[in-house]
Amino acid sequence: MRAYTVQCRLPSEPPVVLVERFSWRALIFGPLWLLWNGLWLSAIALLALMVGLQVAVEGLQLGQAAETAAGIVLAIWFGCTARDWRRWRLAARGHVLVDTVIAASKAEAEWRYAHRAEESRQCRPIPQPVAEPADPQPVAGRADPQPVAERADPP
Repeated sequence: MRAYTVQCRLPSEPPVVLVERFSWRALIFGPLWLLWNGLWLSAIALLALMVGLQVAVEGLQLGQAAETAAGIVLAIWFGCTARDWRRWRLAARGHVLVDTVIAASKAEAEWRYAHRAEESRQCRPIPQPVAEPADPQPVAGRADPQPVAERADPP
């Protein structure tokens, strides 16, 4: 069983279902994987990071083994975080996380989400953490309930 995240922009649009796991294609193809998924600026950033890493290792004269090891570590890191890059890009386009589903396949995850969404009749985002109240409550041991940021500066 795998974890899938479901992101949705509008109730009328189909949700985007992404699996939470290591991406072998991202490990092997790197920036090409980003281009394939429409993450153009991220591909440029990853290429710049790869070139910068190679220049740094060569500048430090650490040798071919260190250069290869650095490239492998970067590729493994990208394989681990590639799906997060897609999720962040979807969030930047207005998609919100609406559900997390545990399923054996993507099709099953879509079915489970559709069943849950049918029960609630809409695509609703997961509630965000509640912000601090506008009226600060008195804190034990503090005589002045006014927040420090709102106090006037001493003369």
